[in-house]
Amino acid sequence: RPAAAGDEPVRVAVDIRFQPSQLGESRMMLVLSSPDGGDYKALLVGYAQPPKPQGPVQLSGGKAGEVEFTNPFEEAVDFTIQVDNPAFIVGSRTIRVDGKRSQKIGLQFKSDKKQKGSLIITAPKV
Repeated sequence: RPAAAGDEPVRVAVDIRFQPSQLGESRMMLVLSSPDGGDYKALLVGYAQPPKPQGPVQLSGGKAGEVEFTNPFEEAVDFTIQVDNPAFIVGSRTIRVDGKRSQKIGLQFKSDKKQKGSLIITAPKV
């Protein structure tokens, strides 16, 4: 709590990051309380869209790589991992990621020729 001289108000900055965990518009009420200053209420509005493709991730033949994936949901979710090109291999076909946590997904490229592929991560909710 910042010190105030007498009854003069003290300005305080609060950094907020609102990350909705469901698609579409979400609204939440932020309440900051102080025994001396009372309550300050602010409406937070966020709009979550479906995930967008990321990358590219460069992998050399025979070398391992990683992609970091974040679970956008509040609770732990089982995700299914697929690749659309057999030259790419994932370490596991399913992963369980705790809510709002990240996990690295191991990848390998098994070819001598340059190729493209997509890593597809799905969940039952989306």
